[in-house]
Formats: sequence, C-alpha cells, structure tokens
Amino acid sequence: MINSAHINYQNAMKTLQFNVPTMEGQSLTIQEDVMDSFYPHFHSHQEAQLMWIVKGNGVLVVENTLHPFKENDIFFLAANQPHVFKSVSLDRLSNESRSISVFLIRMEN
Repeated sequence: MINSAHINYQNAMKTLQFNVPTMEGQSLTIQEDVMDSFYPHFHSHQEAQLMWIVKGNGVLVVENTLHPFKENDIFFLAANQPHVFKSVSLDRLSNESRSISVFLIRMEN
C-alpha cells in the first residue's frame, strides 16, 4: 500500500510546460490516452484537467503530495498545477494505462 506523503518533487524534477492541442474558439478538449504506461513526465499546462482513470494503477504526484490511484478514480487538476501520474504494476507484468481527460480551456475576452 502506498501512503500519501509530503515530499519535495518540484525540486527533484523539473516541471515541463505541456501544450494541450486546441482549436481557436474551443472551450474544452477531450483526450483519450491508451499507452503502455501513463505520461511519465512531471508537467503542467494552462488548462484545468478532469481525468478519469479507465485502466491502470499508480501514484499521482501533485506538487509535493502523493495520491494513490486505481481504475475508475477521477481527479481534478487546476490550471498550471504541476503533476505526474506514475504507473505502478500490481502484477509486475503490465503497466498498461487508459484514461480520458477533459481539458477546460480558459477563454479570453
């Protein structure tokens, strides 16, 4: 079992600025990811993100806090909030992951 802990990941890992693909005038983007493991880099993006873990297990690192996750968990991440979903294999054979994210795009007036 993984316990939540307060650690300093921001000093240990450089935060990458990720650009979510969007179209002009679009207020949200829906993205499905099916991969061997979750995106492995500590990153942030300008968009808020609602993420549903369809398949996979691991630890979500948000700023300096750890949150274990499993299938059917849902997370909300604020805009510009550094994070990474780290895959953890329960059977030591597969880290396969599947997630659906809704990115909420801030509209400029």
